[in-house]
Amino acid sequence: METVGLAAKTSSSQLSHYRFQRRELRPYDVAFEVLYCGLTVADTQAMTNEHFTTHFPLVPGSHMVGRVVEIGADVTCFAVGDHVAVGAVVDSCLACEACYAADEHLCVEGATEASNGTDRVTGEITRGGLSRYNVVREDFVFPLPDGMEIETAAPLLGAGVAAFAPLREHTKKGARVAVFGFGGIGHLVTKLALLFDVEVSVFSRTPEKEQDAVSLGAAAFHHFDLREAESLEHAHNSFDLVVDTIPVKHDPTRLLSLLDVGGTYYLSGHPDSLQEIDLAPVASGRRRIVQSTAGGSRLTKQVLAACAVNRLAPTCEVICAGDLPAYIDKLRHSQARYCVVVDMTTLER
Repeated sequence: METVGLAAKTSSSQLSHYRFQRRELRPYDVAFEVLYCGLTVADTQAMTNEHFTTHFPLVPGSHMVGRVVEIGADVTCFAVGDHVAVGAVVDSCLACEACYAADEHLCVEGATEASNGTDRVTGEITRGGLSRYNVVREDFVFPLPDGMEIETAAPLLGAGVAAFAPLREHTKKGARVAVFGFGGIGHLVTKLALLFDVEVSVFSRTPEKEQDAVSLGAAAFHHFDLREAESLEHAHNSFDLVVDTIPVKHDPTRLLSLLDVGGTYYLSGHPDSLQEIDLAPVASGRRRIVQSTAGGSRLTKQVLAACAVNRLAPTCEVICAGDLPAYIDKLRHSQARYCVVVDMTTLER
């Protein structure tokens, strides 16, 4: 299937039109027209090869919503015309213990990522959702719940999963949660906290975001600077969970000191964003360090269901494909409010 997308040809180039072939449908494949695609800080980092893992040309976009246009011979869960959603993981072995538990992102053979991954059959590099059409195995395609806003659903497959996971796995009713960074993931931690009956305090480098944080349900807002130790001293031993969404390289040691005994530090991002960690605060207080950048089908279904039932949606800027250069710059400088979604029907064919 021929399609057109937007690709970075090198680490220093802008996105430009790129024609390429999607694979022919396998028996369990679903082909869909991409209607909306989320763009994240991780996409901008891949475009510049920040983590030295990018294969060019790169078609970014790991969270997308679309309409089914064709199905493989053995597909039973979808029909042409269905609205569907796809997240960061598009294939796995489906045979290991993690895959059986629907935690495919932890597949022992390695999960295939939607963008810049490796196809398990052909070995070709996967191309992401900034394209008109995509083809994905049905196990990693999710029906869009009735009533969910199609324009703003895509970030739930990325930032939504990243925000939902630490709250579900590391809190109980009444827990005290600190979220560092109030962007795509951080603002969804604040929104989702209401579903878990926990108290969220927001720590942000941008004081202008205080009004938004409080209006979304934050119990407190703190302006902080990691370079200034005194900006966090007042909060030592105050939280059961610290969710770190800071996208730039930083020392998390001061964040660990905010945890109460038995608390959890949860890095919701790439481990390369951390400098060397001083483990003394961890060992001295039975604290835990957890890191995750994605979720499996079990968690993804839970996020979509919970958000549909509670009519909860991310705060998004929905943009035309032609506006991407400006918004890539906004993402890099933490100026987007708060998730960026590209209307792929505006991409010229």
